[in-house]
Amino acid sequence: MERKPLNPAQMTSTQLVVGRRYRAIKNAPADMFLLGEGEHWNKLDSDRFHDELIRQGTVVELINKGPYIVRAIDDTVGMHYWTLPAHLLHLFIPLDEKAPAIENLLGSLASMFGQDRKESMAGSKCVYCGKPATEFKDDLSRREYGISGFCQACQDDTFGGGE
Repeated sequence: MERKPLNPAQMTSTQLVVGRRYRAIKNAPADMFLLGEGEHWNKLDSDRFHDELIRQGTVVELINKGPYIVRAIDDTVGMHYWTLPAHLLHLFIPLDEKAPAIENLLGSLASMFGQDRKESMAGSKCVYCGKPATEFKDDLSRREYGISGFCQACQDDTFGGGE
C-alpha cells in the first residue's frame, strides 16, 4: 500500500519551537543514537543509529528542526537522542498541553457543572463554581488550577487543605 505524504499543516496543531519540551502521546518509532563525551549529534555516522521507540509519555526537547532531532529529558532514559520523521510529529504535544482525550474528559466533567472549561479558564474562572480563580495559596495550587480548573476554595473543598 502506497503511503501518501502528509501535509505539514496536518502534522501538529502547534508551532514546533527549538528548546521547547514535548510529550509523546503515543509510541513513536524513531532512529535513536547516544552521544559520547564531546560528541555532537551532527557529526555522527549513520551506522551509529538504530531503531527504537520513543515510548508514550516520554518527555523530549526539540533541539533541531531540519532534521528533527529531539533529546530525552527524563534522567531514567539517559542522554538519548532521536531523529524524527516529519510524518510522526503529530504524536507529540507541548508539555504544557494535555492530550486530546484528557482535554475531552476534563471538558465533559466541567460541562456537568454547567461550565465550559475552555471559556472558564480563558476568563480565569473556576469550572466548578464559576467564581474568579485568580488567587492561590501556593504554586502547587496554581498548577492544580491548570489541571482541574478549580479555584482555591473549590480545591480546598474537594481535595482538603482548607484552613
